[in-house]
Amino acid sequence: MRNYYTALSEKIIVTAKIDGDSSLLRRQLFYIRAAKLEKSLDNDDLRKTFWINIYNAYYLIISKESTDNTSIFNLKRIKIARS
Repeated sequence: MRNYYTALSEKIIVTAKIDGDSSLLRRQLFYIRAAKLEKSLDNDDLRKTFWINIYNAYYLIISKESTDNTSIFNLKRIKIARS
């Protein structure tokens, strides 16, 4: 069975790669419950897949929005589970 959260992270990174609008997908990521995310990502492979996809997707998104690449790593822009 396919994990919802890893599938969501894959959709976000694919959208970021094609320079599409990922705002609806990022909104879904924001409104998930932390406990449900933690419970769903119940093994190392799922956790690694999810977090690597999210990191890479947000790097692509932020680098396209920002002209100053040095500030990319200083900004808190990834909002997951309402934080």
